Amino acid sequence: FVPAGIMAVIPVRNFQRVKTSYMIILFTVLMIMAVFGGAAVCSIYDLSTNIILLFFLPIFFLAYHFCYDLSLSKKLLCFLNASMLCGFCSMYSVFVTAPLEIGNNDNVYRISSGLIYLGIAFRVSDDCSYIEDYQDN
Repeated sequence: FVPAGIMAVIPVRNFQRVKTSYMIILFTVLMIMAVFGGAAVCSIYDLSTNIILLFFLPIFFLAYHFCYDLSLSKKLLCFLNASMLCGFCSMYSVFVTAPLEIGNNDNVYRISSGLIYLGIAFRVSDDCSYIEDYQDN
């Protein structure tokens, strides 16, 4: 959630409608609800986590829509772009860590694979911030 949130906020950071502290509290509460609620639903009904993530996307977008003062199409583009970039990071990290995961029969990645994914996602979000800073000049 955090890398995608960073990638979604970078292009619209100058158009905040609410205070930063309120926005941080809102998204922290939403993330806690998504993590613990999604984990509970997945464990009770034996579901894949990817299915649960689809249900949380509209909730996060509504909060994102509330926090920024831009047209709906621009917010939708930035939000979906961040989702697509995190999807790319996920697929790329699966490709990179495939040799580590060959013997893993669990439904979850190993810690090293997760850390590699986070590193790739933060690196991509860092590149996005450089692009945005370059466009400002």
